[in-house]
Parts: sequence; structure tokens; C-alpha cells
Amino acid sequence: MENLYDELWGRDSSRYVIENRILVPRPQQGVQPGYKIPLDQAFPDGLPLLDYPEMSEEPFRMMVIASRVPVGKQVFLVRREYDELLSKLEETEQKRFSNTGNLRDGVPLDYQVGGQPGCGKSMFLLYLLATRLLQRKPTVYRRNDGRCFYFDETHKGVKLSAQDLFDMADKQNERIWILTDAPLEDESWGTEDYEWFIVLAVSPTLAKKSSVWEKGRSPRVYYMSNWRWGEIFIALCLRNREESISSEKLARLYTVYNYLGPIARLCLNTINLDTSNEFHQTWEQYIGKVDREIVKYVGHGTVQTLNNSVDTMCSHCIALMIPTPSHVNYEIEITTRWIAYRFLEIGNQFSRQKCFELYQQLAGQSKLRGGAGWIFEAYAHDWFNRGGIFFAHELPVQAHPTPLLQFHTDPLTSPIPNYFTTAANLIAQVHISGQPGILSQAIGKYFLPCAHNQASFDGLVFINSNTVVLLQMTVAETHEIKEKGLRDLCRVLPSIIKNLNIVFVIPSDRRDHYSKLQKVPDAMTLEELHHRHIRQFRLVLTDESMRLSHESMQSSYVSMQLSGS
Repeated sequence: MENLYDELWGRDSSRYVIENRILVPRPQQGVQPGYKIPLDQAFPDGLPLLDYPEMSEEPFRMMVIASRVPVGKQVFLVRREYDELLSKLEETEQKRFSNTGNLRDGVPLDYQVGGQPGCGKSMFLLYLLATRLLQRKPTVYRRNDGRCFYFDETHKGVKLSAQDLFDMADKQNERIWILTDAPLEDESWGTEDYEWFIVLAVSPTLAKKSSVWEKGRSPRVYYMSNWRWGEIFIALCLRNREESISSEKLARLYTVYNYLGPIARLCLNTINLDTSNEFHQTWEQYIGKVDREIVKYVGHGTVQTLNNSVDTMCSHCIALMIPTPSHVNYEIEITTRWIAYRFLEIGNQFSRQKCFELYQQLAGQSKLRGGAGWIFEAYAHDWFNRGGIFFAHELPVQAHPTPLLQFHTDPLTSPIPNYFTTAANLIAQVHISGQPGILSQAIGKYFLPCAHNQASFDGLVFINSNTVVLLQMTVAETHEIKEKGLRDLCRVLPSIIKNLNIVFVIPSDRRDHYSKLQKVPDAMTLEELHHRHIRQFRLVLTDESMRLSHESMQSSYVSMQLSGS
């Protein structure tokens, strides 16, 4: 700590906080979550390289410290949020005192910085420590009650104990800042008349261990934001200052970001991005952790424990903290689309009922309906993979009987779904070589995207030699079909395919919303649709069908005609 003091105390901050700019790739498509499709099986030859035609220039600031630092790296990204939060801390610290210089009654005396585990709370403390040393301000960096490092004009990071600090506080009134990412469990930390200013940066789990401090000091609370893609990319660049980032490494990074979540520690530390072998090994280790958290939740939890999962038994593997605009509170969502898929895939092996209860309660909360949509999509994939006969009503639904579309899907006989990576890859699997038709064994087979997020559909089935059904699962009140996915598909479809039937697969409570036509491209806006016909349909996936969707696959067709679909 003495070396850190000698390097930073009272120095010119411009030597250590450096402004720069960088081109950030904006991937057009990356490896997206595929339902029940293991990454190594989908891409045995390695992840596909990203297509990022768009590059945007981003300004950023970094801190560069030569001495050994107590946490993290010596070169790190200074997020814009760090300075915004520092201003809030300074304002709160000043407002604690009256005009006479005494502590006010009934005001927050300290500050608690929370956020998603792995979002960089400890790195913020390092930035805070370095900034205060540069400004020659007395500061204590506390690792635990036995290791507190004191910095001021005469103390060069001297190691003290918490008791030393308590004794010192009784004898002098120096306005010290104490920075810590460890729980404050000693009851003396809750003493109201100590003039120091404590910044505790911990996850909610550890914050609960500081209840005496919280009760006595009434700290303000701020929850940090999760990381944007640009910040993740810049942070990786700073760690690879001597070498450029390969296309392969960038593909691995974006895969982690999309599949597992916008969590800095996860993207930059937990998953090793250096080689394909190390990537897959650490990936599998982390997926095992995800699965164990899902089993733990399903085995003991209810949806209430999902809301509290970041401070009870479940970790950030399956739950993501989303700060409110004021940052004084947060909401909980399922971490990513793929985690929602995994939740249903693993959780249903232990308790189908609890998984369904989770879906119902997420669907009943508008702010959590996105997570419900992911789980609903997984239910629908299982429904079609199970095989059966389906009946969909044509849109718009009229008062008199509307035409029905009848189609079937074959039961899946493999644990891995029938998937495709691109529209061209799909056609390669179903097209008769040298002929315009579709393979007979491809008719009735349910296909879903493996890795690229299809903008126009979530799954499809060829129901005869000239008709394809595009299935779009949604829990939204309306759904617009994007041009790109249709364009990509139409460009490679055999000319014999004349009919494109778009089927909106919806839950029961959205039945009335899908009684009218949705916004879908036509031949006037998409030239690839010339000589082809598009029709729209509605298919309701009922609660009962969702409950049944995870029963054993059957070898024979199961008729699933839906009343009032």
C-alpha cells in the first residue's frame, strides 16, 4: 500500500486518468440462444466469426496505475457511472453537517453501493481510493476488520484494525472516508456520532450481514447499472493492450454476453476467452453452476424467491438485477433468453408444476413479461417437438367461423432438436438436390433456429410440397414481422414453395389481441414475396398444453385440437 501512496498522493490526476477513443464493433448477428442445443454440438468446428458491418466510435476514460492495487487490474475502464456516483457521494457527505459543523440528526450518514454480483462494485472502490489519494484526502481502505489501510498526510497506507479506527474516532473528528466491500458486522460500525463517511459496496447478500450498521447509520443506497456491450469490449481491449483482439476471441466474448448476461466479471474473468479449448472448458463449468442454481430454485423456491434470489439462495446465474431509473431500487429479471430456456429444460426434470407457476407469475407482472415470453417460447418449442396435429384460425377472426389451418409435426426422436444455422443451411437440409422440391422426410419435421436470431420466426415446418408454416411465439399484445428474416428465407426457398403461412403462437390471455391482422411485409414492400402468398393465423397454446408439453415424447401423433383457438 505504501507504493500506491507514493505513486498517487497529491499527483496530477491527468497522468493517471487518460481519455481516449475506440472503434466498437456492433455485431449484426451473433451466436444467439438456441433451445436445447449445446454449443459444442452446434459448432463443432468453433464459433462462427461475427459479421459487424457497423463500427461506432466511443470515447472512454481509463485509469493507469503502476503500483500493485488491492483489487482488479492496474489498467481499468473508468465507467461514466463512476463519476456520476462519486458526485452523489460527495453531495451526501457534505449534507450530513449543519452550519455549525456538527452532524445533522435524521440524515443518511453513509452510502451503500449495490448491484448485480460481478458488475464492478469493487473496481469502483479502487477508482474512488485512487481519486482520493490524488486529491490528498484522508481515506481508509478496509478489506476486513483486521486489515484496514489508512492514508493521509503522514500515514502511507498504514495497516490498522477496526478497533484502532474506533479508538481513533473517539479521539479526533477528522472526516475520513472508509471504503470497503466486506460486511460491517461489528456493532461499533453502527455508532451514530462517528463523523467518518463509509462507502460499503457489496451485493445484497452481503449487505444483509451489515444490518447493525444500516440501522445505526441509515445509509443512502445506489444500485449500479449492468454493463453495455461497448463497455465490455473496451474493458477487454484494455486487458489486451499489447495485442489486438482476434476475431475468434471477439466471437467468444459476444457469445458469453448474449448467452449468459451483461455481467463484467462473467464476460471478462469467469469464462476464458483465450483459446477454443479453454473457452469450452470454462463454459461447461459455468453451465454446471447454472444448472445447480436452477435445481436449487426449483427444489426449494417459489417465484417470490426469484424476486429475492440475488440476496437469498439463488445467484446471479439465473437472476439479473435491473436498477430503476433513480438507482435507489431494482427489479429482477431472468438473466437472458437462453437462461430462461435452460430453466425450463433443467427445472422440468424436477418440478414441472413449479416451473409453470414461475411462468404464470412472471406473465402476471408487466415488467417481467419479457422473461415470461422466453419461457413461453420454450414451452412452445417443446409442444411442437412433442408432435401432434394443430389447428390455427386465420386472421382476421370474424364473427362467423373462420378458415382453419391444419398441420402436423413429427415427434422428435432425438434429445437434440432439428435446427438450422442460417436460411441457406435449412434449405440444404430439406431440398432435393438438382430438383425444385422438398424431401418427403422433411415434411412435418419441426425446425428451429440454432444460433442466429431469426427476425421473422422462431420455428418452422414444411406441411406439404408447396407450403411452409412460420411459427412466431409471442406474449406481446401485438407483433410486427420484420422484413429481414422473410427476405433471407425467400431468397433461398425453392420456387415451388408458394405459400407462407405465418402462425402467431400465443397464450390464452392474448387471444383477443390476435383477432386482427398483424403488421407483416407484403409483395409491395418485399420483392422476394412476388409470386408467393402470405396468410396469417392464430394458434393458442393453453395452460393445460404447457403443463403437458414436458411429458414423454410419444411415437404416435397426438391430436391437440384447441377449442376456440
